[in-house]
Amino acid sequence: MYLESIHEKIVINDDCSRSFITFVRIYIKCNIKFMKALLYSYIMRNDEGFAPNPYYGVLTLATCKPQLRKNSNVVPGVWIAGWLGKNTERDGKKYGSSEHKLIYLARITDKMSIASYWEHYPQKRPKRNSGSIISNGKCNKCGSRYINANRIRENDVYYGDNIYQPKFKNAIKPEDFILVSNSNYHNDGSSQENDIKGQNVLICEEFYYFSCEKPLIIPFNILDKIRIPISQSGTGWKTIEPIDFISYVRDTVNIPSKCPILYNKLI
Repeated sequence: MYLESIHEKIVINDDCSRSFITFVRIYIKCNIKFMKALLYSYIMRNDEGFAPNPYYGVLTLATCKPQLRKNSNVVPGVWIAGWLGKNTERDGKKYGSSEHKLIYLARITDKMSIASYWEHYPQKRPKRNSGSIISNGKCNKCGSRYINANRIRENDVYYGDNIYQPKFKNAIKPEDFILVSNSNYHNDGSSQENDIKGQNVLICEEFYYFSCEKPLIIPFNILDKIRIPISQSGTGWKTIEPIDFISYVRDTVNIPSKCPILYNKLI
């Protein structure tokens, strides 16, 4: 298992104690606030609640976008944003738009190997849901807030993104993993090599997920300061110090008409 610190990669040997790992995680999180804000934006081809996966109180990016997940500059403290594109789909239906609208914004708080993700996030493994996961506007499983429960499908829990089970502890190659049955288009194995190529999973404890069905419109005076690709891109486009944009999205949780479907605001 390894963690990405602010300036360097810290390698954790198998014999290291869990107390040391905990110390490193706390150190990273404490130093996030001193980092210069950095944002990577990309256009989403699909928004199935899978990549990213915003359930169980934490948004994760474990599949797709291998260049972004592997990028050594994409570390805890960095923000990532997924945008509506002209051909963005959900359940086979197109929600594309020529306007740039926000599907989600998230701040990376941890970055770990795919093998470590399997061990540390069992709740994200795909499994069928025995009943509705919605009650009183909150997820029964994790407590995350749902603004409009009617927009959330009852079997979304089956869409867990922790779909690659390592055959051994330090698995890293595509052939080192077993594909777990899931109801996403990744189930046929055709995406396994591309997914594993990303090596890492991005963990985001602070996130704002609007979905392609209810994307957030960003005012032009703020949008004009963000670098957004016009089409698909591997790593996405980088924006330095997008403070106004981040503040605007954070503030939407207090505005019913703009509030995310799912979010976890840490500040």
